[in-house]
Amino acid sequence: MIVKCPLLAFFIFIIGTCAEDKKCFRQMSAVDDETYATLFALTSGEFVVPVKDRSRSQKAACIRFWRAKSQFSISEVNGWKRLFFKGKEVTKKSELSALVEKEFRHCKGAGSRKLNRRLIKRFQGVSERNVRNELSKSRLSQKINARFQNKAIQRPK
Repeated sequence: MIVKCPLLAFFIFIIGTCAEDKKCFRQMSAVDDETYATLFALTSGEFVVPVKDRSRSQKAACIRFWRAKSQFSISEVNGWKRLFFKGKEVTKKSELSALVEKEFRHCKGAGSRKLNRRLIKRFQGVSERNVRNELSKSRLSQKINARFQNKAIQRPK
């Protein structure tokens, strides 16, 4: 393949070396419970569901695992085996609200950006948008950081 644009050739070279060195900037979003269980079983080597019987989320989890097989691991945290991706714990969507609330209590009412930065250091799949959405639903957050946005509607005279 002949590439006429040197910038494009450099970009293709970077992508090719990225796949070889395993230093890609691959990130992972929060996963649902079935995907988590599938990734956990694949990592531990206990996944035995036939291809014909797999659900759509199981197929997607298999593809996700095969693309970054070397970056998944299982470790024990507080007596529980947990799934890790690039050394950070993978978060479930169902556990995200409890995780944000626990960190919110620890930080004594910090904002979504600070909470996100603290959670990103330990967990994979936490985004600022998710943290902000969970804080907006949280009763504790509404008590500590009260917003007075319930103003009367402006009506023309």
